[in-house]
Amino acid sequence: MVKEQRTITLVVSKGGEITVVPNLKGLSRRDAELTLKNAGLTIGNIDEQYNTDAAADIVISQNPRPPAQVNKNTPIDIVVSKGSGPKKIPLPDFRGTPLNTVNSQIESLKLKVGKVTEENNDKYPSGIISGQNPAPGYEVTEGTVIDLTVSKGTISAVKRAVVQVNVPEGPSRQALQIVITDSAGRKVIYENVHKPGDKIEKPVEGVGQVRVQVYINGALLQEQTL
Repeated sequence: MVKEQRTITLVVSKGGEITVVPNLKGLSRRDAELTLKNAGLTIGNIDEQYNTDAAADIVISQNPRPPAQVNKNTPIDIVVSKGSGPKKIPLPDFRGTPLNTVNSQIESLKLKVGKVTEENNDKYPSGIISGQNPAPGYEVTEGTVIDLTVSKGTISAVKRAVVQVNVPEGPSRQALQIVITDSAGRKVIYENVHKPGDKIEKPVEGVGQVRVQVYINGALLQEQTL
């Protein structure tokens, strides 16, 4: 309880000190931080965005915006330009060009070769690019992966024949092997042990130029081309 006639002193708070938010747009990140420091403010969140109108590291927006009045030490968020972004180039048309040449072209453009698949194609010879993804003319940036399709040439007709082998005189057990080589590569289609005088008939088939070779105990016995 306060006695009568006693003097009471009251202190009224004036609140935090107020300052005006400066305009940071167009300043570098460092200059923006110094400007805020001189105004008694602090830097808040810093985001980065591509921007075609401002060079990299230049402030393009802020929050709060000027000339807002805020308490000192208030953090001011800014957005800084990352520059105009990666340069885009229209993708060349690689179709009709040999694969090894295209690999060099893609590397020189600072792009990357992706998946390379093969297909039979009546328009482009074997080893020539017949397709690509992204398509020609599509704008890409540095490091973009380019998938290629390479022609295997036209589909050749399948050639078939029956190979007849007479096992020659020699050891009682002779290793017989029949090998074909065609556009798909070399493969053994028959392998077994026989005795002299055995007669073997084996159907064979291949694509393109087909060569059939018969070996006895590792030595070439006969050869024919289909």
